[in-house]
Amino acid sequence: MPAEQRPRPNTRVANSSGPSGNQKLQGKYRQRMKQADVDQDRTHRWLKSAGLKVETEGFIIAAQDQSLPTRWYQRNILKKPDVDPKRRLCGRFDETIGHLVSGCPELAKTEYIHCNNKAAAHMHWKICKEFGIEGKERWYEHEPKTVTESDSVTILWDMPIHTERTIAAKRPDIVLKNKKDKTCLLIDMTTPLDTNTLFKTTEKLTKYKDLEIEVERMWGLKITTVPVVMGALGTIKKDMESYSNKIPGNINIHELQKITLLSTTHLLRRVLSIK
Repeated sequence: MPAEQRPRPNTRVANSSGPSGNQKLQGKYRQRMKQADVDQDRTHRWLKSAGLKVETEGFIIAAQDQSLPTRWYQRNILKKPDVDPKRRLCGRFDETIGHLVSGCPELAKTEYIHCNNKAAAHMHWKICKEFGIEGKERWYEHEPKTVTESDSVTILWDMPIHTERTIAAKRPDIVLKNKKDKTCLLIDMTTPLDTNTLFKTTEKLTKYKDLEIEVERMWGLKITTVPVVMGALGTIKKDMESYSNKIPGNINIHELQKITLLSTTHLLRRVLSIK
């Protein structure tokens, strides 16, 4: 059975069959799945191949359906008048799933960076293995160094590139300089809210264009920006593989998806456990 046709496990934290307000929230993710740029097969493949526990699967699906007990959900769907719908940490914004996974300025300071870096570190580990650079046997034990070098490549991790003129965006997650073929990849990972993945690839390409031009002039290398965009709740765009294939190391987008989903799950569980 195709992944997109697989029944969604009935393991939600809260009943989602209630008022139309919740149906409208649920519809955002489902409508996103129907849009032309989404690779539905790859997006839903985690349900049969990621090897997640059934409790984790159910939690992720509940998040996609907006059926987790956020404060907004408790106030507006479960009709609990004593619950403040504003987020429990900052108290400024409605506490929805979308706000928690990508829109909170407080979580952006640390948690979103951590989620992003987990997936980027996996790519860094794969690149190191591709070029025979010694490291940990398991990717999750890998701690990228600021500068990793071999006879054939130099790999920079989360390091600003010094330029002769002022450039706003000059710190991609990974910079891969290939000494032999005189090329350089600017690799940047992002895990936005799934409804925003449509625009993020173009945004990244535009963001690093000035850096491409400057670095090509300074280093004399052919520069390519490689945006890797994965929805925080697992959405994979049809163009994602065309970009991941440019990265040495046989990057598996489904492994990136699993890492992202687990990071999102950990984030949501932590926040929703705060009293």
